[in-house]
Amino acid sequence: MLLLCVLLISGCGSWMFPGEELRVDPGVIRDIRNIGKVVAEAKVETPWDGTTTVTEVLIIDVGNSNAQRVIEKAVSLLQGIGWKIVDRRLPVEMTSDKWENTVLGLEGIDSYRFDELEAPQVEKAIKDARVQAMSEALVVLELHPVDG
Repeated sequence: MLLLCVLLISGCGSWMFPGEELRVDPGVIRDIRNIGKVVAEAKVETPWDGTTTVTEVLIIDVGNSNAQRVIEKAVSLLQGIGWKIVDRRLPVEMTSDKWENTVLGLEGIDSYRFDELEAPQVEKAIKDARVQAMSEALVVLELHPVDG
């Protein structure tokens, strides 16, 4: 009987015993929305070894029409709400003491790279953002949860 139970449980798969899901706190997203106008967004779910990591992607118009200066403006606005630069290379990486389990990466929409096959929702969000904003001076923010 025990062997039958073990076989049944091992054959149930992840639908019966789902793995862990890592996502950023919804408060992080609320805070980030305050730095400008969110023109598009997407979620990317990446499964790995029983854990699904959900990355939030926000495309924001921070009110700067100069595509070269949009990163500086976004960084300045984020620093104003408590984010600190960890790495200045693109994508700029930032963290916050308030949101310890989140890493934020940002770069301009023109230099942002992603895998269209793995994240078609991001491709759609970028197309939607360009149409809606009619500007190339947009910043893409990726919010990654950190297992803590």
